[in-house]
Amino acid sequence: MGAQKTVAQPAKKMRAFHWNKLRGPQINTTLFKDLQADAIDLDTTLLENMFCQPEKKAEDSADKAPKKPVAPPKVTHVNGKTLQAVGIYVKQLTNNKEFKDIMISTNKDVGVLVREAVLSLDLEILNFDKISMLIGGVTDQSELDAIKAWAANPENNLDTLNEVDKYFLHTTLALPHFIERLKCWKAVLSFEEANNANMQEIILMQKGLRCLRSSKQFKKVLEILIHIGNFMNFGTRTGNTVGFELESLEKVAETRANVSGKGTLMDFLVAQCDKHYPNALDLTSELANLEVAAKASFDKIDMGIKEVVMQLKEANSMASSIKPVGPQDKFQQVLDQLAKYDMDAKDTQMVWEDVQKDWEEVAKMFAKDTSKVKPEAFFVQVNTFVGQFKEARQKAIQKAEEEAKKAADKGSVAAKKSDLAQKKAELEARKEALRKKKEQDESAAKSLLNDVGLDTDDLSTHSSGKITKRRDSRGPTKSRVTHSTGGQ
Repeated sequence: MGAQKTVAQPAKKMRAFHWNKLRGPQINTTLFKDLQADAIDLDTTLLENMFCQPEKKAEDSADKAPKKPVAPPKVTHVNGKTLQAVGIYVKQLTNNKEFKDIMISTNKDVGVLVREAVLSLDLEILNFDKISMLIGGVTDQSELDAIKAWAANPENNLDTLNEVDKYFLHTTLALPHFIERLKCWKAVLSFEEANNANMQEIILMQKGLRCLRSSKQFKKVLEILIHIGNFMNFGTRTGNTVGFELESLEKVAETRANVSGKGTLMDFLVAQCDKHYPNALDLTSELANLEVAAKASFDKIDMGIKEVVMQLKEANSMASSIKPVGPQDKFQQVLDQLAKYDMDAKDTQMVWEDVQKDWEEVAKMFAKDTSKVKPEAFFVQVNTFVGQFKEARQKAIQKAEEEAKKAADKGSVAAKKSDLAQKKAELEARKEALRKKKEQDESAAKSLLNDVGLDTDDLSTHSSGKITKRRDSRGPTKSRVTHSTGGQ
């Protein structure tokens, strides 16, 4: 390595260039050992100006705005995590315009308003979303005890207490079972929507099961398919069957004729139904409910019902320990609603049990294993076949209409040709009649001339005619017919 030169030092403090420096032993085996970086010419003045650290400007004390006095931090007994989480809840409440207006008009603290709303079940102050949010606002009992002890000290000023601590002071500490009341109230508010959603799903599934069980034409179509399949599989191990798994229905539309353009087995099936069993075409109307039934979910219904029942059970358990605290306490309404909803939930469970029995029967009818197949999957399977059947039927109708139109167009052309031929024949007949009439007229004229003794040999067809006399060498003078276009 070449001799090192003294590195020029910058006059200003420079920005750092971040690199990983190689140490002596590492350099000895690299190309760096032969480099002479210190011999490089550099415009250090430009480098310094470009990459020096900017100097801080001294602030003019006359221009500095006076600092506002920093308010002392408010007292809190709540851990940082809870302080932040509940602080967000409290801020969301106070930032809500309607809630803020009530605070201003009543001159009450946020915690006081929340407590009064819980007692009076006031949905104008606390709706479902706000109740759900406040349920998360809990802290340790030790922290609650510390808040209570601090507030009980007459030497302490509540204005110096943190908003979160003050919220706990006016809610959880002021109203026994505050969080339990919120949970019971939420269970009441959420029941009808959840129960109705479950019932809607149950009704959809019930419709699908009933149409499958009662459809006569689906059974007829399956009979036709068995006959078709046994014919096609004659002499093979898959022939001579009395039934098949309905997964095979998807093969009907996939099985194509051996001649391109002749359609599929589904087209043949529809044609046979149309020809021999026209009532079987009602299959699509009998199974129309399958499309909407396929949107229901067996597991979703089952889980939804269990969740509703569990929420009611938990709410009833909590409600049993809640005692009224005064005439303004309307919690009895929550208890009454819970009792009513218990009965409604039991009714829903009974309907669901009936639907489950229906599914067992339908699954047995169509050789389905209920431990492996859910009803909605079966609905999709059959509904796909119904859709393909309907599509093939529409295609057949369209083809028949096109053929009828072609036949009608062909008949129209033939009729026009026939009409033209008739008109041509009529024209020829009129021409022939005119020709015959002309011959008759000429014959009559000749007879007339002969009768009056005129020569008919020189009878011409000029536009004007005149009878003249000429002398015939063979006899007396005869009259002669002459024609002229001009004068005489």
